[in-house]
Amino acid sequence: MYTTYLRQATLLYVEDDDNIRTLLAARISRKVKKIIIAVDGKEGLQKFKEFKPDIVLTDVTMPNMNGIEMSKEIKKLDKTVPIVISSAHNDSKFLLEAIEIGIEGYLLKPIDKEKLFNTLEEKVKPKFIENELGEKKQQLLHQSRFALLGEMVSMIAHQWRQPLNLIALTMASLRMKITLNKFNLETQEGRESFADKVEKDLSNVESRVALLSSVIDDFSTFYKPSDSTDVFHINQTLKEAVISFKDSLEIKGIHITEEYNSSKNVKLYKDIFMQICLNLLNNANENFIQKEIKSPMIVISTQDTVNGVEMSILDNAGGIETELMNKIFDPYFSTKVGKNGNGLGLYMAKLVIEEHLNGEIKAENINGGAKFTIKLKEQHD
Repeated sequence: MYTTYLRQATLLYVEDDDNIRTLLAARISRKVKKIIIAVDGKEGLQKFKEFKPDIVLTDVTMPNMNGIEMSKEIKKLDKTVPIVISSAHNDSKFLLEAIEIGIEGYLLKPIDKEKLFNTLEEKVKPKFIENELGEKKQQLLHQSRFALLGEMVSMIAHQWRQPLNLIALTMASLRMKITLNKFNLETQEGRESFADKVEKDLSNVESRVALLSSVIDDFSTFYKPSDSTDVFHINQTLKEAVISFKDSLEIKGIHITEEYNSSKNVKLYKDIFMQICLNLLNNANENFIQKEIKSPMIVISTQDTVNGVEMSILDNAGGIETELMNKIFDPYFSTKVGKNGNGLGLYMAKLVIEEHLNGEIKAENINGGAKFTIKLKEQHD
């Protein structure tokens, strides 16, 4: 007799017979986290509202309000709470009423101890398993966020490298020309040439510093992400994600085509959605490198559907191997051999989009490339 989940539960026990209630309550109290006792249906309903127990065990025939009537009212308050009824009579009328209102279990008095605890454990188990799954999903969401932060640090290091190199080269070039007396400061022409050079180099440095600053601004949102949804225009949100990644892609000669044809708003966890888009772009980028694609290309598009919007990211990196297509959304599955892939990016994308945004994500191979399509429902202002 296992009571793993029952031991975590708060149980409401409703029984009008003093002797039965005293005896059974003593037994139950040793198997549950907390027991709440009521002497009739009216008190039972009141205590259910007050304590919100995980499971209810109730007699059927009681004064003031019987067990069936109380159960009907409880189910109006919480359809998911499991209710087990007990009766001294195998009355088909009670059984039919119990089935009709969704009561989960029925025990005949005198109640067998082993059957009692097995029934209670069985009925309360789904609720705690569901809670455990919810907690695990949240843990995976946070774990994925930290993993994505690690990937973003790598992306930022790359995005910073070129501007920093250009700043260093600009300063070195200016210093070298001054050292070699390339400017004759004794003449008007030399002074003007020197001033023009300094102005041009300072402008280049300022633009590169502004780029570095914008990268930090973009990255800061990933350290302070919003866990709440809000309504955003799909085009603008996708553009922001592309802009934060576009420079590093173009350095590698990747041609990006953007086709924004949607006119609708959608409900999003904006920061997390941008992470998903960046992850898809980064996956395409790494496939280009791994497969040495000569003319890499990404097409990003949005369009309206009957119920909302559809966005897609299409590349020409050779597509996804057929035997892997059904695994790419599985947790901890990664094709980034030797690339420190964590196998959570696509899994979390599917989890967030399908379970938290009521949307859909799918992958397919088209014309020698992989296409990821995300569908979301429209939200009106």
